[in-house]
Amino acid sequence: MLEYLFDRQPIQNIPKLLLLMKISHLKDKRYCSLHLFCKLLVKNYKAPRIIENMDYKRVQILRAFEDIEFSHARK
Repeated sequence: MLEYLFDRQPIQNIPKLLLLMKISHLKDKRYCSLHLFCKLLVKNYKAPRIIENMDYKRVQILRAFEDIEFSHARK
């Protein structure tokens, strides 16, 4: 995928990068490496900011999921 994308430079933005990945005929698209592809190929790419209180956010997400699970169990 990396070689495929390097052959199609310049890539202006992330939606264009995603489109190129989608239309490639490669079996393994490597979407999990999107951050790396953006860092290497997209001009003016800014990495997402780091969530400061990750443990707290994790607990919030798990509680929200448990609420949804409980609601389904009641029905």
